[in-house]
Amino acid sequence: MHWKKYFILLAFFIPIVIIIANFLPEGIQTFAFMFAIIGYFVLYYKWIHMENKKKEQNN
Repeated sequence: MHWKKYFILLAFFIPIVIIIANFLPEGIQTFAFMFAIIGYFVLYYKWIHMENKKKEQNN
């Protein structure tokens, strides 16, 4: 697991989740939380994929 990447992205998504929790209405909050969680992991795995692809091109 790439802990550094994990925590870098986490530092950006925690404030987003806090903002979502405080400012969105109840019905939309659930979908916004799901979107934020899915977006977080999509970005995380995309970052890892891009890094692995770059390593393959260099070798």
